[in-house]
Amino acid sequence: MSGLTATIGISDKPRGEKAVVLRIVNDSDAAVQLADPDLGRPADDADWPFSVQAYRAALLMSFGFLTVTVRDESGAELDRRPVSTWSTPLVPAPVSLPPAGTLQVVIPLGPFFAISPGRTYRVTAVYGETSRVTGTGTVGPDSTWRG
Repeated sequence: MSGLTATIGISDKPRGEKAVVLRIVNDSDAAVQLADPDLGRPADDADWPFSVQAYRAALLMSFGFLTVTVRDESGAELDRRPVSTWSTPLVPAPVSLPPAGTLQVVIPLGPFFAISPGRTYRVTAVYGETSRVTGTGTVGPDSTWRG
């Protein structure tokens, strides 16, 4: 057992995007190794159409470090759009999350899912490689989104 817990809430970053933040807490008495969510930024000449956070989330998904599921009010799972970064950066060494330490991963939803205004969604994110943690939260309707 890894001793990790996670929650999902609404993120105010990146500005203007519908995004959630996965907050991971190490509730154990020992440090836990987790995939580093900072996978860099798109190259200046890459013409990346989304935020840096969306770039990092796309890379985390492509490496298998992050899985995100979004369900609408009826419980139907939304299809995830394929978003390619067209790059393969080096994967940094894992980060060591100390006891009581926290790690936040911002996950913009708009580039990956068809999010409609005024709707409520159930978001589940699974994060990590060796140590894995799952967070689930309900977000919406649109008036509760910031940014």
